[in-house]
Amino acid sequence: MRRTTIVAAAGLACAIVFVAGLAPVSGQDKSEKKVPTRKDVKELMAKAHKGDNSTLASIQKELKAQSPDWARVGADVKSLHEMAEALRAAGPYAYHYVAYEHMQRAAGAYANNVNALDRAAQARDSKAAVAALAGLRGTCSACHGYTIP
Repeated sequence: MRRTTIVAAAGLACAIVFVAGLAPVSGQDKSEKKVPTRKDVKELMAKAHKGDNSTLASIQKELKAQSPDWARVGADVKSLHEMAEALRAAGPYAYHYVAYEHMQRAAGAYANNVNALDRAAQARDSKAAVAALAGLRGTCSACHGYTIP
């Protein structure tokens, strides 16, 4: 009787571990984010940086105004946070494998400048926001000017 109870308990424990291991595989764990592909990064980059209607152009336009609309700047900075997160989360397959470490450092610099811009917008500090925006624009060449050895 005692041996049967031990075998049954061990079987139940194995079943629980097995089912718990299947949960992420079967898609029940929705908290994991999808790693952005090169195409995803390119689309976010175009939305954030390209043209007169881009997020960066909108922020620059607001900061040139006599009294910037800080709510709009804050909303635009949120989309830059999305871009920064995509750059940091992009796996080595999104870049040339030799350039991966370099690109991750550049993505960190981009994220730091976005955070500085966010802090300046929350503080409604035009000078700090302009400086952070200039720093953010300076990070472009870290990736786009990098040549693969």
